[in-house]
Amino acid sequence: MGLPSPQNFRALLANKYLDWAEKLPRFQGGWIADLQVHREFQRKHAVELHKKTRPPEKTELQYLYVRIFDIFNIEDFQDLYQGLLKLFSGVEKDFRHRDFLSDYKEFSERISAGGWKPIGIIRPEGKSNFHLFPTRIMPGLPAEIEEIRINLHKVLPSILMLTMDVILNDHATRHLKQLQEHVYLPQVQFSRIIPWRRCVWQEYPAELVMNSAIQSWQDNLRSSIETSLRPCLNGYFMHRSSRPLPRLPTIEVYGLQGIPQEPEAFDKWKSEASGWLRSHGLILDYDTYGDERLLFRLHKSDRSYEITPHCLVVLWEPYLRLTNKEGFGNDPRAVIEHYTEYTLTSILSGSFLLFYLESLQNEIENLRSEAFNRIEHPLSRFRLLNNHRFYNSVQKNSILLDRLRMEFEQREDWIRGSLHEAKDLKELTPPKTREGKDLREAIVSFAKWRLEVLGKHLTHVEKSFSEYLRMENIEVMYP
Repeated sequence: MGLPSPQNFRALLANKYLDWAEKLPRFQGGWIADLQVHREFQRKHAVELHKKTRPPEKTELQYLYVRIFDIFNIEDFQDLYQGLLKLFSGVEKDFRHRDFLSDYKEFSERISAGGWKPIGIIRPEGKSNFHLFPTRIMPGLPAEIEEIRINLHKVLPSILMLTMDVILNDHATRHLKQLQEHVYLPQVQFSRIIPWRRCVWQEYPAELVMNSAIQSWQDNLRSSIETSLRPCLNGYFMHRSSRPLPRLPTIEVYGLQGIPQEPEAFDKWKSEASGWLRSHGLILDYDTYGDERLLFRLHKSDRSYEITPHCLVVLWEPYLRLTNKEGFGNDPRAVIEHYTEYTLTSILSGSFLLFYLESLQNEIENLRSEAFNRIEHPLSRFRLLNNHRFYNSVQKNSILLDRLRMEFEQREDWIRGSLHEAKDLKELTPPKTREGKDLREAIVSFAKWRLEVLGKHLTHVEKSFSEYLRMENIEVMYP
């Protein structure tokens, strides 16, 4: 059930009525008494939820960074190059990066896949702009952002992936904690402007209101980044999606401190922390993979209106115990940021396909519906050109999907090799009907299945509409 914006007129008005009724002397009957009783119920429910969503003792959640990314197909490689030059103006004149153009052409145009290259750093105002890589000072970034590290990856011969690691500072964790500690009332909307007599209302539970508040803040943070980068970097997800911002696929990285190491103690902790984790959107059961250092939540489909982030949760103490900390001084956060960037790169070498295929599925579903609607309800023969344009769109998507399927089949062994870190993450709660998988197998098998399904449906649409268009052409030529 979706939650309307808290700024929705009916939601605001209902809250005003309830606030007003709460301040009045106690009524014994009538619609005002109903409002008072309902507000008492809301207060009680809000307090119960607040208790249920408190973290276990000595447990803390750090909001470390967010990786957002976009992909560029081979026909858009030149646009990506021009966008990078616009973002880091003057980079081709800097003696340290004078080979930027030749390096980019060699990297992007080769027919093999694999490899990555650092592009540059974006920092807010007030930060130093000295760095080995090109640096851009960008005004207007949120206060929670420390810097944005941009890298380019060759994930398939015809696809470049641009990743943006948004490193967050302590303000982000504090803000997230403040949102989670707030006491949330259920949200109500009345069926009438004045809630008297037989007025019906619709109520959204306080848990949904809490989740929505946290999610809205995170979405606004990502939206501000996308708004700043959009004039320069406008890839597949940014310009093909019909969603409001944020549009780019995302992996959120958290650090979880104070987790018991013994299995029995951990199971008890997990039971106590379930409400707290759920309030952050961290439902670590189905589609969750992990080992003793990391947990990864894999979302195989998206929200109705926004992109659903994957989540990487770093188990703080065991991760640091099992990781080489030399060269980082006494900065555990720097250790985690450095090594998890490699983990995300490994996982994204295959999991980017899940986001890409989800987007293609939405487009193919629309084409499928439109094609059969046109066949069932033919347009005037004078609008035959419109059908040809539509068929061009079908063919374009067919070429795109065929190319993707071909390159995936050719590079499947390489993709599996690149997903080496995902192989170590095992399914935590597999269904009873089958054995548990590792994350690598889950990503590859799901991508293969969806490629096959989409290919069959699009081929059927293309074949059916091609035959229909042929008959239309005959009717026009021989009326």
